[in-house]
Order: sequence, then C-alpha cells, then structure tokens
Amino acid sequence: MSKELKTEQEVKNMLGIQDFRQLKKTQIIDFVSNLPNMDTEVAKACIDQFPAFKEYSNNIIDRYIELCNNGIKDVHAETIASWQYILVD
Repeated sequence: MSKELKTEQEVKNMLGIQDFRQLKKTQIIDFVSNLPNMDTEVAKACIDQFPAFKEYSNNIIDRYIELCNNGIKDVHAETIASWQYILVD
C-alpha cells in the first residue's frame, strides 16, 4: 500500500502549519487520523518534532472515556436491557 504523505512538509501542509510547534489540540486529531496515510518514518519524525504529543493523546483519551461514561449514565435501563437481549441472542 502506497502512503500518501511521504514527507514532513506534506504533513505540515495537510495540517496547515509551518512548524509542529504550532500544532493545536484540535489539529492533533487530524494528525492522528492521518497516521495510516503516512510513511512510518515520516510519522515518527513528525511526532518527535512537536511537544506534548503524549500529554495531548492522554487528554484526548481521558475526554473520550469521560464522554462515554456520561453517555452511559444517560441511557435508560430499558435500553441497556435491549442491548443485552440483542447481544445474547
């Protein structure tokens, strides 16, 4: 499979930035979503260039878990019972 993004500059152009230090939290999702389209070495080089990737990634995961937990709280017991019925049968 040919990777679409073969250089760091192509990745920066895709994100609309000049430097990885300019990367905003909202752009991290775009970056992560496009990792499969990047050459492996280019992806590694990009990650090495911008600060706090691990922190941003952990924050995204924590927020996602929080959203899922809140969604589960909002679901009625009847809906959960319906899902269980569907999954068991």
